[in-house]
Amino acid sequence: MPLPTDQVCSRQGSATRATRRAMVPAAWTTAVALTCGGALIAQQVPPPTAPPETAAVAQTDPSSPRAALDGYLDAARREEWEDAARWLDLASVPRRRGAQLAERLDAVLARHV
Repeated sequence: MPLPTDQVCSRQGSATRATRRAMVPAAWTTAVALTCGGALIAQQVPPPTAPPETAAVAQTDPSSPRAALDGYLDAARREEWEDAARWLDLASVPRRRGAQLAERLDAVLARHV
């Protein structure tokens, strides 16, 4: 004998609620696993040994413009302005002004770059 329509609907509603209740812990478990799993994966990845630019700079031709810029910036970081001036093309400038111009260039670069 078939059930009356109102009883069928109420049974389906309670079955749906029960299914949803059973899914909540599974959803939380999945969310936690994804969140924590990502953190664990991030911890297992080793940091890079050296940035790619460093390897490229090490292989740069010493007479190239890149090497000149690297040499100037290295000397400027150490505030050795005479050494920094040697990396610049100051042929048309009196030698005694080289350190002053190297220091000024560093100030301009710090302000605008």
